[in-house]
Amino acid sequence: MPSHHHSAGRPCCRTLLPALHCDDVYYLPDGMPGFAKIRGFSVHCVLDIQPLFFVRSLDPHSLSFVCIDPFLVYPAYEPQVGAKDLHDLELQGEHEAIFISLVDMKTDAGQITANLRGPLVLNRQRRLAKQVDCAHPDYPLRYPIGHAIRPLRVPNPSGSSAVEPFTTGPACTHCRSGAAA
Repeated sequence: MPSHHHSAGRPCCRTLLPALHCDDVYYLPDGMPGFAKIRGFSVHCVLDIQPLFFVRSLDPHSLSFVCIDPFLVYPAYEPQVGAKDLHDLELQGEHEAIFISLVDMKTDAGQITANLRGPLVLNRQRRLAKQVDCAHPDYPLRYPIGHAIRPLRVPNPSGSSAVEPFTTGPACTHCRSGAAA
């Protein structure tokens, strides 16, 4: 049974990503497509926006990406990672990987999408990450995820006090009440 804790070094409350921890740091030896200078990021979990979470670049610090567990929004997701990508990540197979989808936020919840074709693939043991192309016709770059989210207000990922209205998915009842499972 996955843990439902929320603090540094403990699993986030996403039952399908029990191995992803708040404040974990991952390194991208090849950078990210379109963001070549990003060579590392940290995971930032905010209970109020789960199942969404942020990955924040280590340098430059101003870049943050909203993410989601792709299996939460597309339960039949079976991404295939190429042999070179597995080698680069020092993984024996997909079963050892953690998959994260980048989310394209919109004011209208019906317009919010997740990138299923190009997930970030993580090796938790080695702290390595890489954005890969699954090149599967059923996995679009912009998969609508409105069906998996609900209304709430979310803090700006830059850390300012400004908030932006949008929607997100069901939170764990344990985390909502502050209790640990």
